[in-house]
Formats: sequence, structure tokens, C-alpha cells
Amino acid sequence: MMNAYFDMPSNHENEMDVTPIDLDFLSSQAGHDRQLVEELLHMFVKQVRSLAATMNSADDMEAVLRAAHTLKGTARAVGAVRIEASVEALEQDAQSKGQLEALCTEVDAACDYVASLLR
Repeated sequence: MMNAYFDMPSNHENEMDVTPIDLDFLSSQAGHDRQLVEELLHMFVKQVRSLAATMNSADDMEAVLRAAHTLKGTARAVGAVRIEASVEALEQDAQSKGQLEALCTEVDAACDYVASLLR
């Protein structure tokens, strides 16, 4: 199915096949207002980049988990299910450095995806 706003395919069959942002969900949340969708995407990128930087520079796991929890809410608001799933994995296994790296990879993928949409 093609998204009417950005002509990007949506696929909800497998979590890893899902685009980084569910544009259908976001568009619905924004009342199908393209300008609002674009503004939300810009704000999303700014916030997730900031939260990822906070997590990467945090001195303790409690600070990482606080930033990750905020990130999960931000991701949920725009339909970034892969980020949301990565945060949940980090929350389940907070001691694994691999979980934080996987989350940062998902943040980068989502930001790259948004950049490709807003060119």
C-alpha cells in the first residue's frame, strides 16, 4: 500500500519489515494535515537525536533508562514501532551494551527515513 502523503510503501506484516515511521498512523494522528505531519516529523527527529545523545553520554544506567522511556513515548506518538521495540528490549536487558547500540541504530534509521521523506 502506498502512503498518500509521501508515496512510500507501508508494510505491517513483520516488525523488521515495517518502515521506521508508520506514516498512515502519523497522518491519522495529525488529522491528515500534511503540513502538521511534516512539522511533527521535524520535531521527532530533533527530540530523538537529543535523547540518543543523552543516552550515549549518560554516566549511569538510570539516566539511560529515563531517556529511553521518554524516547519510547516519542516513538509511540509517531508510530515509530521499531524504536519502541528497541526501547522495550533495552528496558528488559539494560545491562547489554548491544541493546543500546541496536536502539541507536534504529534512531539513525528513523532519522534517515524522515530525511528522505522531507527532501
